[in-house]
Amino acid sequence: MIQQNVNIENIGPIEQLDIKCPPDGGVVVLRGRNGLGKSTALSSAQALVSGNGKLSTRDDAPSAGRVNGFGAMIHVGAKTTRAGEVEVSSIEGKLNIADLVKPPLKDPVAADRQRIKALISITGVEPTAKAFAGVIGNEMADYVSAATWAGKDMLDVASKAKRDLEQAARGKEDEANLREGQAKAHEEAASGVDMSGECDEQKLRNASTIASGNLRVLQERQEASERSANQLAEAREKLDQVKANYTGPTVDQAIADVKSSENNLASATATVNNLERQLAEAKSAQERIDLKLQSARSSLRAAEEYTEAVAMYEAVLEGTATKAPSPDELEAAQQAMDDASNALEQGALIRNAMAPLREAKDARDQANKAAVTASRLRDSAKLIDNVLSNAIENDQLFVRDGRLCTNHHARGETLFGDLSEGERWTKAFDVAAPIVGEHGILILPQNFWEGLDPHNRAHVADLARHHKIVVLTAEATDGELRAEQFEGIHSNAH
Repeated sequence: MIQQNVNIENIGPIEQLDIKCPPDGGVVVLRGRNGLGKSTALSSAQALVSGNGKLSTRDDAPSAGRVNGFGAMIHVGAKTTRAGEVEVSSIEGKLNIADLVKPPLKDPVAADRQRIKALISITGVEPTAKAFAGVIGNEMADYVSAATWAGKDMLDVASKAKRDLEQAARGKEDEANLREGQAKAHEEAASGVDMSGECDEQKLRNASTIASGNLRVLQERQEASERSANQLAEAREKLDQVKANYTGPTVDQAIADVKSSENNLASATATVNNLERQLAEAKSAQERIDLKLQSARSSLRAAEEYTEAVAMYEAVLEGTATKAPSPDELEAAQQAMDDASNALEQGALIRNAMAPLREAKDARDQANKAAVTASRLRDSAKLIDNVLSNAIENDQLFVRDGRLCTNHHARGETLFGDLSEGERWTKAFDVAAPIVGEHGILILPQNFWEGLDPHNRAHVADLARHHKIVVLTAEATDGELRAEQFEGIHSNAH
């Protein structure tokens, strides 16, 4: 087992001091009047285990100063030298455990910031974009400014990264609201238009052309029917006039008269030829008969014209008249034409409305995309605490909204600063113990130890013994400078 004793000679006001450290851990208190070197002894022990610190010899010392213990020695003279390797672990220069328990700050938020910084200083996690991207993702990390990533303090970088993400989220939310407003404006422009109808212009024009053609055919039939009716009426009127004005014989009668006259003429001519003696009488008869023949021929022509006129008009009357479309057909054709015209106009309205609706859809898609990004940014801002929690590398402690938290067995998630002082000491030793290890050493400032009440002093001693760690501290008392093991009442720390 390592001999955990420290011997100090001729350092500061100390001529000689032996500090015996209990092998199973506990608290060793340097006691004595002020000015005898308690603080010097703590600084000497700290220099021994950390390798840092400046020591000076006693003014009237006959020989050089020396600090010896834990396998190492510091020789202090005209030149300070160090020999050996410290065989115990400590957190000196890494974490002031007293500041973790009770930082010298009244503001609880500022106190937690100091605690978190102290814990991160132990792990040595650097505030790089890669460290954050592992939690929030590369895409979200790109929203953090280069100036933020250039920071060196993990807590400051986390705070600024969270601010950058929240600012970007607000920008995306503003964009989402703007795009949503644009979408509503486009939809308003298209409101009142029935979008259920056909809007293809070519199809609507084809339908309109067909309806127009059908209507035109029926209208032409209507016009032809009206012309045909007029012609029939006129034919009836002319026929009636012809029949009313004609008083001559029929064609057959006229033909009979013509033939009879021709026969008579032939007979008369023969009689003339045979009976010249009857020439005068025959010539007279001939003249009369010729006159009658002319009259008969005139009657024939009149009869033929009459017959032709009657036949013509009867043919007209007997012919097939153009059939007029029914009123229902005309009404249906007109309605089809009106519907096609209305559809063509409605199609134009739909096409005009489709453009703002497409713009509305594009704007809403952009609004939704911006809203999703804003939500992811805010979620990423919340995850910044996880980055700090990961950097602490302690299962019992984590960061929530910039505050150091822990899970309490009775209260659940609790602010570290809201724990009792004894509970904070327990957590602090749980943090320090894995770093220091058994037989390691913790050095507490004198003012901190003196500020502890008896119960918490005993609790610290119990924790030190439980973890087999030596706690070296000091307090002002009467008497000469000496090192004494603290023997306090047990506090049932574990």
